[in-house]
Amino acid sequence: MCIRDSQYTVSLTDRARTIDALTEQGIGYGIYYPIPIHKQEVYLSRGYDVTLPVTEAASERVLSLPVHPALSEADLAQIVGAIRAAAHALSLIHI
Repeated sequence: MCIRDSQYTVSLTDRARTIDALTEQGIGYGIYYPIPIHKQEVYLSRGYDVTLPVTEAASERVLSLPVHPALSEADLAQIVGAIRAAAHALSLIHI
């Protein structure tokens, strides 16, 4: 089995600041479900109007980072550095 493209999804306390840090360094990212599936129109129109607090919180916090075989060690170090810088700015970790 060969995986061409993949992602590594993380949960963040300040997604906006992390996005800024990634963008400043030209690092791509993905937010695959900005609206939780159960809150999307196709489901709401079929009567699936439910509250799922954990899912809703996750949709506001998660971000997917690029991970694929074409990334070099330098690329990975740049991605990790951007995440660490954002976390450090928020005093989430001490580097």
